[in-house]
Amino acid sequence: MFDNLENTTYKQVLYLGLLILVGLLVFGAGGMAIANSFWSPEDISAATSYVLETPSQVNYMKVLQFLTMFGTFLFPAIALNYMAKSYDFSFLYLNRGIGSQRIIMAVVLVVISLPIINALMTWNQGLHLPSYMASTEEWMRDKEEQLTGITELFMSTSSISGLLINLFVMAVLPAFGEEFIFRGILMKWFSKGLGIHIAILLSAFLFSAIHIQFLGFFTRFFMGIMLGYVFYWSGSLWASILLHFLNNAMAVIAFFMVSRGVMQADPETIGTIDSTPILMVNILMFGGVLYWFYQKRVDFRL
Repeated sequence: MFDNLENTTYKQVLYLGLLILVGLLVFGAGGMAIANSFWSPEDISAATSYVLETPSQVNYMKVLQFLTMFGTFLFPAIALNYMAKSYDFSFLYLNRGIGSQRIIMAVVLVVISLPIINALMTWNQGLHLPSYMASTEEWMRDKEEQLTGITELFMSTSSISGLLINLFVMAVLPAFGEEFIFRGILMKWFSKGLGIHIAILLSAFLFSAIHIQFLGFFTRFFMGIMLGYVFYWSGSLWASILLHFLNNAMAVIAFFMVSRGVMQADPETIGTIDSTPILMVNILMFGGVLYWFYQKRVDFRL
């Protein structure tokens, strides 16, 4: 039934769709049915309405985030990998390491990309729809504000245990789950008929779109492109997983430091460069690091 699955895209599409459905039912609906016995109906009702006013409600949403992420991304990708009989995880491009040099350069890339990401975010938030779509834009901005508020409540913790939980839910799970699906699977599918560059762009587009945060769309699109090329040039999904984790982890740690009173700045503005000439220099440095990855690219085909 699963013979030649690794090389048969239409079967992978079918099975992945079914696995996502199973994951949502088992880990999403089933997991929340169990979780409901630990929270009061009032907390559940408030949390599912995005009204997070107590630690209990925030914790409920973290459990929901974990179950949704696991059921939608991690379980389907890992199950499809085993269905393809890829016991060394070569199906998800995890069978090859990235080396110490690439690890160091990945850290550098994440740090110097921060000013670019923040500049893109500022530009993205300043975009406006045509006047006849004013009501749609208002809805988008209200939705963005709501999701931003939820994210801040998720991130705000001053305890070490809270920090570790946030790192796991907000950095580790997305880094593995989203990279498995968008780079490890979708990018491979798209490259078969569209070529690698279109595959990177299309997987980055879907990666951004699925977050349903319109005022940050171009920021995540940019990140998706960066993750796609670093993965392709490195020949290992570990490279994009590391980049993804570091990017999310920096935000989690920044919120933690603010909550502890160690840092006073707005976590979302860390790394912002207000000087245009300095930002241009930063962009050139960013391009230089990407070029290093290109120069060190491996012989690799999806």
